[in-house]
Amino acid sequence: MVKVNPVTLIENRKVLKQAPDPFTIAKIDRILATKTRRPQDLLMMKFAFWTGVRVCKLISIGWDDIDLDRGIVRIKKAHVKGYYKVPKTRGSVREIELLQPAIEAIKEQKVNSYIIPAIEIRVIQESTRTVDTELWRPAWRNSLYGNAHNSDGAVRDRFWKHHLVLSKVRYSGPNHARHTFASQLLSTGMISKDWTAQQMGHTNTKMLDDHYAKWIPEDAPPMADMVNKIMGFLSRGHSQKRHVQ
Repeated sequence: MVKVNPVTLIENRKVLKQAPDPFTIAKIDRILATKTRRPQDLLMMKFAFWTGVRVCKLISIGWDDIDLDRGIVRIKKAHVKGYYKVPKTRGSVREIELLQPAIEAIKEQKVNSYIIPAIEIRVIQESTRTVDTELWRPAWRNSLYGNAHNSDGAVRDRFWKHHLVLSKVRYSGPNHARHTFASQLLSTGMISKDWTAQQMGHTNTKMLDDHYAKWIPEDAPPMADMVNKIMGFLSRGHSQKRHVQ
C-alpha cells in the first residue's frame, strides 16, 4: 500500500484580500445626520471615522486614556472574544493625535459618561500568562442600557446595520471606518503616509497600501492643479504667455 501524506489532501485555497470599502464624506455626513435613539453609539462611530481605531480597541477606550489638553488618546487594550487584552505588538499600544471631528465627538460624549463611576475589569497582559485588575471608566457606552459595549459584533449587529438602513447607505462593516480614515487622508494628496501609518499602529506603509487605503476620487482635490503648482508649471506657463505677448 502506498502511504499518502495527509497534508497533500488538504485543499489549497487562496485567501482573497478584502478590498477597502471606505465611506465618502457625503455618506459620513448622511450617517452622522440620521436621527437615532443611540446617540452615544453614533458619536463613537464618528470618533472611529476620524481616528481609524478598530472597534475592538474603540470600545476599550477609557476616560483616563483621553487627554484633551494634548489632543491625544492612548490605545492600550482591546476587547477580544469576551476578554480585555493588552495588544501583543508594540505599535498597537500607542498615542493617537486627535483630528478636530474626533475631539468634537469626545467633547459631546463627555456629558454622557464622564461622571459615571469606574468599574473593575480583568485585563490579560502581553505575556498572556498574567491577569491584572483595573479600574476603568469606559468612554463609550450603549445608549439604550448604559453599559459598556461587550463586543465589536454587538456594535455591528445591534446598532450599525440598522443605522445604515435608516441612513440609506449601502452596508459596510464598522471596521471600515478604519479604511475610511486611511483613504480620506490618502485622497487629500497631501498627508504623509508615514504619519497615517503611525496613527493606525503600523510600523511602515506597506499594510496601509495593501489593505486599508483606497483613493476616493469624489473626495480628492483636483490633483493636476496641485501638481502644476508644486512643479511650478503654472507660473512658467504664465511667464511664457507674457513673454509671447
